[in-house]
Amino acid sequence: MKIIKRSGVFYLSGNEERIRYFYYLLFRVSRSFPKAGMMSSKVGESLKIIDPKITQNSIDCFLLYFNISKLRASKGYVIESDSSEFMVVNRLITKEKFSNIVRKNYQLMISEDAMEKEIANLYFFISTNNLLDMKTVLNVSAYLTPSTLNDKAFEMANLIIYQMALFLDIEFHPDEYFYLIANLYLILKKQALFCVSADLDYSLAIGSSKVYELYSRFTKYFEENTRKKNPLSIGTLKVLFNEVLKKKGVGLKILVYSKFGDRNKEIIEEKLSELI
Repeated sequence: MKIIKRSGVFYLSGNEERIRYFYYLLFRVSRSFPKAGMMSSKVGESLKIIDPKITQNSIDCFLLYFNISKLRASKGYVIESDSSEFMVVNRLITKEKFSNIVRKNYQLMISEDAMEKEIANLYFFISTNNLLDMKTVLNVSAYLTPSTLNDKAFEMANLIIYQMALFLDIEFHPDEYFYLIANLYLILKKQALFCVSADLDYSLAIGSSKVYELYSRFTKYFEENTRKKNPLSIGTLKVLFNEVLKKKGVGLKILVYSKFGDRNKEIIEEKLSELI
């Protein structure tokens, strides 16, 4: 992706899905969103029907990307990558039902082939936009399919989990493994397609210096032992692995007393929880 100047106007040039994702991040950071309109509201309502557990934040994120995509496509900037580039596993929203929603609300004069690519791109976005919690992964069908097992993203995800277990000298239970592999697979697929090293939310979630040091040492360990670059940011590692690691530690009870009252006690407890 690069900036070009044409007739005194600057344009972004390059891979269309990456340009759209760039605008998506730009709007999110600036908190300046394009008007959604009635059609987008209907899309949000339809998503709630096919996935009752979808959060409002997930809907808002999708509608932002959806509106950017419609605007870009209306100006002739359509997806050129093959639909196979957007292949991804989603056990919560079927592509058939999703496709019906998008088709009814796109209303653009584009070819059927272009429409299929638009749908594939939007489906990929909604499938990879959020981490899955452990309960969700365990309650839906397996994310491991024959096509997934041969995917480079799966191979890297499996390698990261294996190296983390060696680094910490622990074993991951089957449910923990499936939680990690499903999320790592989706994260790595997303990073490869949109060419981002970390999502906006994860990059701000590093926390204490001890957490940063832990995952920094893991990154060094991983790269020395595999001769491969760790594709995940420290924020992403923290958000994903802490969900599992916090359940493996031995409980430590500390009595906190503050002569300055309950408010100071809460602050001390919060700081201690970051350090332990």
